[in-house]
Amino acid sequence: MAQLPKIYLDQNILQYDFEGKIRIPENMQVQYVYSDEHFREMSRWENHGFFNVLRRLRARKIRCILDSNNKFTDNGFLYDYEDPENMYKKYLETLKESNLTNLLFWEALQVFLNGNLSVTTPKEINKSFQEMLINLMDSILNDIGDDTIRSQYIKRVSTIGLQLEQVLETHKKDILPLERARK
Repeated sequence: MAQLPKIYLDQNILQYDFEGKIRIPENMQVQYVYSDEHFREMSRWENHGFFNVLRRLRARKIRCILDSNNKFTDNGFLYDYEDPENMYKKYLETLKESNLTNLLFWEALQVFLNGNLSVTTPKEINKSFQEMLINLMDSILNDIGDDTIRSQYIKRVSTIGLQLEQVLETHKKDILPLERARK
């Protein structure tokens, strides 16, 4: 089966179609695509009628692949068709999970830096940091499906986490205990 050319649906064009100002033709020999950026935009709108437009066009979600320096490459990952509203729900769940993980890390770091040295340790902060970054990238790494990239990423996160732990351990003596910091 020949690959169809891809057309990225601009958010404004989707809105115009939804509002009836234009009608995007659905029987063209193209594959309409959208991205997480559409979901970020949709989260600001109360009306999610965009899903109906994406369904009608059988648009598929696309994800750009970044290089080791987090720069865009000429490669991407095209998901199989799935109902866009289901994809949006998964997107929101992922955000919720990653926000919780981020919160746990930042709270632990803040508690430590504010002088509550007995509540958490540099080792625990390192663990939270690594979990946060791995969870943050988990769905992307799964989409790519390359175990080598996954293991390289985890190795880099581990190295950075150990460096963070060492810095916190080194400077722990410079952090005033909470009782002294409040005076």
